[in-house]
Amino acid sequence: MLFRRKIILVVCVLVVIASVGSAGLYAMRLHSDAYRDGITREVSEWLGLNVQIGRVVPMTFTAQGFIDIKVHWREGDQQLFACDHAVWTESPADAKVQKSLLLRDGWLLVGASDWSGEDYREALSGGLGHDYLGLGLTEV
Repeated sequence: MLFRRKIILVVCVLVVIASVGSAGLYAMRLHSDAYRDGITREVSEWLGLNVQIGRVVPMTFTAQGFIDIKVHWREGDQQLFACDHAVWTESPADAKVQKSLLLRDGWLLVGASDWSGEDYREALSGGLGHDYLGLGLTEV
């Protein structure tokens, strides 16, 4: 009887260590520079603009926070957008994942005195000329 209790105790301790360890490893991955760089690269390629993300903050399994976001146009010579804090949330609804983006304390540059008509067109198509519904983004 005592032997069985020891086995049960060891199994319980291993389960707790494994669950806490996996959660810790997951959080470390989300905080890593490699993860942040990967997200930055994906967003930059998708927008066709240069994006910088200062820090990724894990919130829940379905939401992530991003700190100090900057979007530059044309190899970083002009900043088009900045946001202190953004939250990306994915929530399942009707067998399809719906995504939302909450932006806080941000600004968007929609023109400058030295821009030509083509510059306006490029800047707006870079930020607004995408299929956001195809991405699943339903709310900004």
